[in-house]
Amino acid sequence: MLAALLQFRNGTAAVFPYGARVEPLMMAGDGKAFLEAIDLFDRQITKAILYQTLATEEGEHMARAASETHQDILGLQIRAIKASLTAMLVNDILRPLVRYNFGEAAALSLTPTVSLGETEHQDFAGDANAVAQLERSGFLHVSQYAGIDQMLGLPERDLAAQRAEIRAEQQAMDAGGDLAQAVREQTDRAVGRQRGEQVAGRVGAAVDGA
Repeated sequence: MLAALLQFRNGTAAVFPYGARVEPLMMAGDGKAFLEAIDLFDRQITKAILYQTLATEEGEHMARAASETHQDILGLQIRAIKASLTAMLVNDILRPLVRYNFGEAAALSLTPTVSLGETEHQDFAGDANAVAQLERSGFLHVSQYAGIDQMLGLPERDLAAQRAEIRAEQQAMDAGGDLAQAVREQTDRAVGRQRGEQVAGRVGAAVDGA
């Protein structure tokens, strides 16, 4: 009977001796144990490949700070992969080609550098606010603008065009100031003539009255 029960499954039939009592065991549930096991396996696979889980999956009981930390971990892995790939391209492909064609000295100084771009910045607002505060404090120099543009992932600004715009604005302000000064002087002269005419009229009226 035990062997028959062990072999019993859906779609099969079992025969038991007369008088034997067989009671089904009703297993109530929604399969939560299986769902949790599947979720655990998924998270372990993700962690083994990406070293974290929140950057690519939903966190159920974790705060925003935890997700930012996991995103930083993913960024470190991406940077490491890019660094490894660029080193391979330089050391195994580009430098040997330069060495074969131009010699060892040229290979040390003329081998091109390889870049796969920067890792995406996740906190652009924080970086931009920090740069704005440094600019307002006067800490930043014009020579640092190119590096800051690259750090923020923005197109590099044209410093020559920016300087030309500043000079044009300054010249416009100077021209506007000269024009305002000329208007003030002309107004003062007109007011002076008007007052002189009024005084002369009063004097003439007094003489006529006398």
